[in-house]
Amino acid sequence: RDWSSDVCSSDLDITGVVSGEFKVGDSVTVVVNGINYSTTIASNSGVFSVGVDTSDLANSKSPVITATVEAHDLAGNVSTPSVAHPYTIDNGTFHLSGKAIDGYISGATVFYDRDGDGVLDDDEKIWTTTTDGSGNFDLSVDSKYLSDTGRIIVQGGVDSFTGQKLTGDLIALKGHTLVTPLTTLLAIATEGANATPGLTLDQAEAKFKLALGIDPSIDLATFDPVAGMSDPAMKGAAEQLFKAQQAIFSIMQSNCSLVDGSSTDKILLASKAVTNAILQITDPSSSATFGDLSANLKAITHLSVAQVLADDPLAFEKVTAISSAIEIGRAHV
Repeated sequence: RDWSSDVCSSDLDITGVVSGEFKVGDSVTVVVNGINYSTTIASNSGVFSVGVDTSDLANSKSPVITATVEAHDLAGNVSTPSVAHPYTIDNGTFHLSGKAIDGYISGATVFYDRDGDGVLDDDEKIWTTTTDGSGNFDLSVDSKYLSDTGRIIVQGGVDSFTGQKLTGDLIALKGHTLVTPLTTLLAIATEGANATPGLTLDQAEAKFKLALGIDPSIDLATFDPVAGMSDPAMKGAAEQLFKAQQAIFSIMQSNCSLVDGSSTDKILLASKAVTNAILQITDPSSSATFGDLSANLKAITHLSVAQVLADDPLAFEKVTAISSAIEIGRAHV
């Protein structure tokens, strides 16, 4: 379940996943406070999302969200499974439950970046928590602090798969609580003052999937590749996403080490460099071979390092050597 906090529109996105037999486009009805909200299954991964008026959530006498899907199997049979989830709003406090993934990231600090500046400000320190061994977190935020610029940030922690201590920040897309290297790149590329001009989230996500060989049906804002690897139907796609995601984070962290400045400045410059490299190799004029993840990662590494070192007078001599060192290091992660 992922929560959207767009308080300006007074809507909250209720997101879920349908399992079993269904078809893309099957209808889903979400009921809150006796009000029906209709949507459809958006992809083969079963994800659906619908905006719910926050006043219905706050005023419901029975704080339960019910979702019913009209599912069609391959034979044309129709079933209507339903599930109900209770929820709580404690004295104006929103509980933002999510997950931090490179592998699952444990021991990381999670905070709600109210002003979207990427910095844990003094007035934001009260709204922090720590991820558990499976990357889960439950972040409580006073509703008066929610804003249309706010988003969730994860700092530090340890990759539970590799044992590697992580540096730099990871960012969730606005309105979501899944935090990964790819949501970080997408957030920086499409949200806020540093967004790439004219680039929409849909466009960016499509280019990322093309460059990294990710299944087009996967929603990068909500899909957990670690859990997906346990699902026979999604195993191959989940493994590809997981492999690409870990490689991209390795490149991001290596680029951060080449930059001076604050943690926020480093992750911004490193992420923009990686994003620009992905956009460059997915440009129609590019000679990149899609489906060759190794070759594309090598190109992303080289291009992003060149951008990070653009102001270095010895950049030309350094880029090849540093890129090769990053490639060797990434191969051993």
